[in-house]
Amino acid sequence: LMCTSIVLSPTTTSLPQTSININFYDSEFFFNQVSSLDKTKNYFIYCKSGVRSNNSCKIMQELGFKNVYNLIGGISEWDGEKIYN
Repeated sequence: LMCTSIVLSPTTTSLPQTSININFYDSEFFFNQVSSLDKTKNYFIYCKSGVRSNNSCKIMQELGFKNVYNLIGGISEWDGEKIYN
């Protein structure tokens, strides 16, 4: 499964190399960034606790995205390896 990660954070520190950072708290910026994405691709969305990513997945689905995946519990619950650039 080829997937682009979307990180919902107001900062850009320590992001995985293939991630896009979108500030969920800036609603106009968020909408503009999400609207520019390819709706046919797969997106893995996460934040620190999973709340912003869950809300973002709902918004993206309402905008017509079919393949959005939320990391339930956020990156703080992730047990796998974390690779940063």
